Amino acid sequence: MGIGAEEYRRVLTVALRFVALVAILFYGARVDVARGFVGTAIPLATALTLLGRFRARKWLHARRARGHALRRVLAVGTIEAATDLTQHLGRAMHAGFTVVGVCIPGPVGVLWVDEVDVPVLGSPDDVMVALKASQADVLAVAGEGALPPDACGPSPGSWKAVASTSSWPPRSPTWPGLASPSGPSPACPCCTWRSPD
Repeated sequence: MGIGAEEYRRVLTVALRFVALVAILFYGARVDVARGFVGTAIPLATALTLLGRFRARKWLHARRARGHALRRVLAVGTIEAATDLTQHLGRAMHAGFTVVGVCIPGPVGVLWVDEVDVPVLGSPDDVMVALKASQADVLAVAGEGALPPDACGPSPGSWKAVASTSSWPPRSPTWPGLASPSGPSPACPCCTWRSPD
């Protein structure tokens, strides 16, 4: 919510469907209704709904800019890929994500990104421990092969992260426990959400 044109598109789609439904019902029931009323009321209601959505989006963006209503992200990948992802999400606070930690290979204690210290919570092998420690909502896998195949648990019911990026923008974070359609996320253009396997 708060990113992309989808919510506006849905309002317009519903308005058009409602106009069609009203026309079919009134024609089928042979009810004589003032066309001016229908021609004015429905577009006015649609415009007011769109305006309300726009104002709500601006309110949400302002809250996110102050650090509220954000999803906590744990980034996993190479130093370069985790830095790129952290920079991208830091510049797009309106998208609703903040990187709270990274898992990168090598003996690095803190990742310095745009004058902000991002804690290194371990290597890619330590993902499950880092997720609990950081209380992250989102696991963002940045870079091809960044996450070992068994890092998220070998049990059949566990969710798996899919590492499938080799170029910017990275496209394979996984949101544990949330069933969402696969594909680009409207909230984060560098992300693809996967449902639990």
